[in-house]
Amino acid sequence: MLDDLTMGVLMSGVVLGAIGFFMFMYGKREGQPVTLIAGVALGVLPMVVHALVPLWIVSGVVIGGVMLHRRNSETSVVA
Repeated sequence: MLDDLTMGVLMSGVVLGAIGFFMFMYGKREGQPVTLIAGVALGVLPMVVHALVPLWIVSGVVIGGVMLHRRNSETSVVA
């Protein structure tokens, strides 16, 4: 299982885990459950997926889903 870990997979896991951590903290602070769940998913995903291309594809889908949700959400801030 650990034989297929390369430097690219390890570094991608660190980068995506850091992005997931910051998304989790942002979602927790702002009270946005979709961002919070996506942050948890990005933190756990490198531990589950050990192939480089599927890791980045699934991570892109998760981040893109959060971006689409934020763009299409009904809440708007009036200053």
